[in-house]
Amino acid sequence: MNKLLLFISLVLIVGCKFEKHDENEKIVSDENFNNGMSDSLTKEYYDSGELKSEGNYKQGEKDGFWKWYYKSGQLLMKGNYKDWKKNGPWKKYHENGNLMNEGNWKDDKQDGEWCYYFENGKMYQRTNWKDSKLDGESTDYDENGTIISITTWKDNKLIKTIKY
Repeated sequence: MNKLLLFISLVLIVGCKFEKHDENEKIVSDENFNNGMSDSLTKEYYDSGELKSEGNYKQGEKDGFWKWYYKSGQLLMKGNYKDWKKNGPWKKYHENGNLMNEGNWKDDKQDGEWCYYFENGKMYQRTNWKDSKLDGESTDYDENGTIISITTWKDNKLIKTIKY
């Protein structure tokens, strides 16, 4: 019994690698543990075996660069975490590889300019955020890139809209 407790203690202190499998023995996730917490690069997989996401954990919390993928293998989204909160630039992609949106996060809240794109890659909206609330000008475009409206926001409240 003492040897078993010593072995378990060593595994928790030194660390171990853990692969989770589904009923068909396919890997669902692959991660490393240190002191009983996920610590290092972690990968998750779709049921079909394709990579679903990969990113870093630090002492059990998402920390560092993360990427997510469509089942096709095409990049879906990428961004950074700091202490389990989204921080810094993030980008999300349409399955065809064109950018869907891009913007900045600060302590898990949208912050600053965000741009949104049609599937063909042309921008359809540019907005400004502060603490995940619309704040400032928001410009909408048609598929040809022509401005169709400009809206002003303050603290997530509509101030005015100009249509063209």
